[in-house]
Amino acid sequence: MIKEEPLLVEKRWTQLCSVPFDIKDAQHILTWVRASVAFTVFTWVSLGPFSNFYTEQSDLLFAPSGLAALIPSITPFSFQLLKATTLAGCLGMLFPRLARFSTVITTTAFGLLNGYVSGFSELWNYNTHLNLFLLCLAFDPSSADGNSPSKRAKQRTSAILYFMRFEVAILYLQAGLSKLIHGGPFWYAKTPYVHLVLQDRFGKTLFGEVPNVVALLGALVLVVELLLPFLLLNCKTRTFGVFLAILLHVSFYFTLGISFWHLWVLFPALFLVGLSQDDLVLQNWKRLQNFWIRRKIIASAQN
Repeated sequence: MIKEEPLLVEKRWTQLCSVPFDIKDAQHILTWVRASVAFTVFTWVSLGPFSNFYTEQSDLLFAPSGLAALIPSITPFSFQLLKATTLAGCLGMLFPRLARFSTVITTTAFGLLNGYVSGFSELWNYNTHLNLFLLCLAFDPSSADGNSPSKRAKQRTSAILYFMRFEVAILYLQAGLSKLIHGGPFWYAKTPYVHLVLQDRFGKTLFGEVPNVVALLGALVLVVELLLPFLLLNCKTRTFGVFLAILLHVSFYFTLGISFWHLWVLFPALFLVGLSQDDLVLQNWKRLQNFWIRRKIIASAQN
């Protein structure tokens, strides 16, 4: 028993370390993720905040810092060219033979767009995950050609998918911890109510007169944000975590007017798509089918 225990621990540790490299159907999942990211970036650039304001006011407001300082002030034509290149790249990402090349083009163009716009405000950082996801997809070996991928290529694809999921988990963990660090353990007592009143949204009408309820909901938000990383990374709780995260963001939108649609819209492809027998969605569907089959058999036997 004493000799077997270290071997068992070593085996468990090996299995744990191999998880990022052994996601079944990772290539199939990333195909859907690529399409979701392309749709999100296309919508963001075509309908989002990339207006002519930035080129018209660049002489007055453009003051880049950090990595953004490497990007010079650009002309209106160059700005529109970057937008058009990003949109064309997003469309190319939908075609398997063009996916790898188009992803690289989209990553570069969208990165330059984001970098340039970030030179106007230090607050421009809430779509960084799109840049990271594009960068990850640009290194996905499964999109390079139509040949059957090698074992190492499958492991790389799996690791890329795991990193993207892990990055989402870190986002929620960071959101919860930042509230505790900067707002203190009783952040929920005042801050949510202040935001609710200042935003003047539907939530103000609904909860404006009940600050204690708002404080309770704030505490619930804090708990959910700290739990989501574990829910999303655990295959047994992933489906529940996805719906909980989407519910959280929809609630934010209707009460505070804060929309992170460009994050949670990626969740179905990133967390729920999968063809393997171990996929939780398929497991639940098969359990439901078996339940109805058993009911029919019992009903037939009773008749």
